[in-house]
Amino acid sequence: MCSTPPAVRQIPVFPSRWQSTRYRPTSLWEFLEVLRPDAAVLAVARQLLGDPARVLEVHVAHHAVADDVGRVALQRGPLVYCLEAADNGPHLDELILPRDAKLAARFDAGLLGGATVVTGRARRIDRSGWRNALYRPARHHTKAARIRAVPYCVWNNRKAGEMLVWIRAGS
Repeated sequence: MCSTPPAVRQIPVFPSRWQSTRYRPTSLWEFLEVLRPDAAVLAVARQLLGDPARVLEVHVAHHAVADDVGRVALQRGPLVYCLEAADNGPHLDELILPRDAKLAARFDAGLLGGATVVTGRARRIDRSGWRNALYRPARHHTKAARIRAVPYCVWNNRKAGEMLVWIRAGS
């Protein structure tokens, strides 16, 4: 289902065990058909055409999810996106997405038969200069980086490597 070019398309919505039927549509997509709550696919959704600036959403986790505090996740319609080492190199946890990052979605016909990817500028923690030190001054040592995020439903289909949904948030 990720292979149809962006337009109006049907997207399966897979519920997590904890969310049951609480998944709700936004202004970017709507439910076409809601199936049984215990079904493998909770609903079929239709993505709606809209203002491209509103297509990408950046989310923060609940403060009780300690591992994700200070991190953000990318979502486009009902699809959550992730970073893969195949596109972004190793050490994905070193990437920092600035709060004012300009992100763009585009259809990539060459990605596993076609999928929409999200690209943008980020920062990467600079690992150089540490030598054998355990500590250094607290100022951030970062360098410019580009990110490319793929729909979570297509990750781990090109080559082995890291994957990251919750990206460090920068100022």
